Amino acid sequence: MAAKSKAKSVSFHETEEKSVLTVSLRTLIVRLISTAQTGFFYTKVRRRLGPKLSAVKYDPVVKSRVLFVESRKKK
Repeated sequence: MAAKSKAKSVSFHETEEKSVLTVSLRTLIVRLISTAQTGFFYTKVRRRLGPKLSAVKYDPVVKSRVLFVESRKKK
C-alpha cells in the first residue's frame, strides 16, 4: 500500500502577499522635492540599499526643468 503525500496547495493570494511583503522590505517610498522651493514634488520607489535619488525634472510652478533631490516620505 502506497502512502499518499499531502502537498499543501498555496493560493494565489498567499503567494502575492509574501512577494509584496518582501518587495516592500527592500524598497523605500521617497519624495523628490524641487530645489526651486516651490513645494512641488514627485514620489518614487527606490531600493533601500541603493544610492539617494536626484533628478532633473519639470516643475510646473516655475515652468522649467529643475533639480529634484530626495527626501523620505512621511507615513
